[in-house]
Amino acid sequence: MADFESDKDIEYIILLLLGSSKKEKLSHLHIQKEIFILKMNSSLFDHLVRFIKHYRGPFSYDISEALKQPIYLEDAWEFIPPYSKDKVTGGYIEITEHGKTLYSKMIKIIKYNNDKKLLQVYAAINMIHDIYDDMGPKELLYYVYTNDKYSDWIKESLIYDEIVTKTNKEIFYKKNVRHLVEVD
Repeated sequence: MADFESDKDIEYIILLLLGSSKKEKLSHLHIQKEIFILKMNSSLFDHLVRFIKHYRGPFSYDISEALKQPIYLEDAWEFIPPYSKDKVTGGYIEITEHGKTLYSKMIKIIKYNNDKKLLQVYAAINMIHDIYDDMGPKELLYYVYTNDKYSDWIKESLIYDEIVTKTNKEIFYKKNVRHLVEVD
């Protein structure tokens, strides 16, 4: 487990991800990969968490433990275990009413204090949602697995071959290229 300050930070980042998402719940996989992408693309997240090469790509035990059993933000979210046939998502995390209240207070404090670093973190998280929240779990894995920047992180994956197929490539590009065209 990471040091106590990092554990607390991880839980607050998770709360920011859950509270700012347009979705009612996010998969364990989405939260893992979204924090990984944030860490790989912003120095703001360097200290936060350590990832290892794992069965479904980059994985953090610290994030996994915080999702299943938060210490600092108890009752802010609920972990919903995966269905027996679900080998990809790792389950889902749903923000609770208490979590929504904590999130609202946290955003008000960040904005009131005009905390530049936390405002950047908040902006980065919103950008991540805009890009990745509409992807299904396999699409998100496809993105991570086929991105040259993350190629070192897929060596332990047990589902790489299933995810990176010609069919998935075609589905991924049709869906995401159409989305990009619609945005423009």
